Amino acid sequence: MAAHTLTTDVEPAGRLLGFGRSQSYERARAGTFPGLISLGGRRYRVSLFALAAALGCTVDDVRAQLAVLERVGDNGPQAAA
Repeated sequence: MAAHTLTTDVEPAGRLLGFGRSQSYERARAGTFPGLISLGGRRYRVSLFALAAALGCTVDDVRAQLAVLERVGDNGPQAAA
């Protein structure tokens, strides 16, 4: 993820909020996902600023957490250790 990016995909944002993939997309479709930006159709992005507010941290903290998720991938938190 580029340092200047102000949005992220629904799935990693949902992971930070404790949602699984299905629940993240269900919330996106329902319009109840924090900071959701609809790009039309079934394409969504999430504002890092809104995500930071929902998590009670800074945008830099969100970027750092997303970078960890990117490195870990689908293997879960154990792979980062």
